[in-house]
Amino acid sequence: MAAFPSFESVLLQIAKVLGANREMSSKAKSKFKDSDMSIAHLSETWIKILDDISDILDLSENAKKDLKSNINVDYQRHKAIELGVYSSKATQQKIIWQYLARVLIPALARHTVFWQIESKMDEGMPSGIFWYLPTFGFENDPNQLHLPVPQVLDWLIDLIQDSNTTIANNIEDDLGIKNNFGTVLKNLYNWKKAKSTPEISTINNTFPNEVNIKFNGCFTPNKQSSQFDQALSFIKKKGILPSALQHEIAINEDD
Repeated sequence: MAAFPSFESVLLQIAKVLGANREMSSKAKSKFKDSDMSIAHLSETWIKILDDISDILDLSENAKKDLKSNINVDYQRHKAIELGVYSSKATQQKIIWQYLARVLIPALARHTVFWQIESKMDEGMPSGIFWYLPTFGFENDPNQLHLPVPQVLDWLIDLIQDSNTTIANNIEDDLGIKNNFGTVLKNLYNWKKAKSTPEISTINNTFPNEVNIKFNGCFTPNKQSSQFDQALSFIKKKGILPSALQHEIAINEDD
């Protein structure tokens, strides 16, 4: 019988992806995941992990309080479901997907909408979709679920307008990387196929500030004609259809 994941294990995975909580030993993580420690120690560990996550995300003190309050509510909901679920013959993947679709993703969407009332988390990116949530029916396959990391990578590659191989070679040349057996290209492939969720450190190492990226898939308006006409010409040149453009601009397809 597949096990329903504990909220502690989910929190540890989030911390790992963000590069937080690195000093915690494997033994301590196992005890925390199984709640195999005193209530006082369990509470201290919770606070420490949440503080580490907050520091990685550079949250303000007020945002930290909101995070802890939101997590507390989500934890209670998760625990009620965890204790009431009988998984029978369901696979681990099915349990996780059902939980993501019906509980965790809606909760995350609700939290992030309120968090962005005053300031956007994804400033500078197109506002037609939630970039940090899965999108259903994206691109050519209406039944395909498009996960956050491939979404952002596809958006970036479209702006660069080059092949993965050329992008990877240019990055390695800029960083002076030699004989690394195509690590950058392998990262791009794995991220696009959603084989794993990359840690922040891996992303920073792949796209550091030293990398000089040319965005050939963009254009800078000039004063010779209207910006609208130039944008329309650019869209036609790239062959962008309304169905795809809808995700770049927050208006419906007919408009």
